[in-house]
Amino acid sequence: MDLIQIETLETYIQDFDILWNTVAILKKQALVFFIGGLEIQIKNLVKMFEPKALKQAYNLAHLQENIIFYRCTHFNPSKYTPLKP
Repeated sequence: MDLIQIETLETYIQDFDILWNTVAILKKQALVFFIGGLEIQIKNLVKMFEPKALKQAYNLAHLQENIIFYRCTHFNPSKYTPLKP
């Protein structure tokens, strides 16, 4: 199964569901393939929580997508002071 997220997360999930229903793989394998195809910013958070089911991975991916959207629309670099090591 070679599917990667190119467009929106919702499109990726829909495409993944269609593809998964046409191939014979176990749920655990589907979970690994789903996470592997996510864009890196979303993938890292989903992997961190070690989801045990696709539904959980979908929800975590949506959560991270919302966080990214919020940061992109509300983050003001002029108010940001980087931490010094």
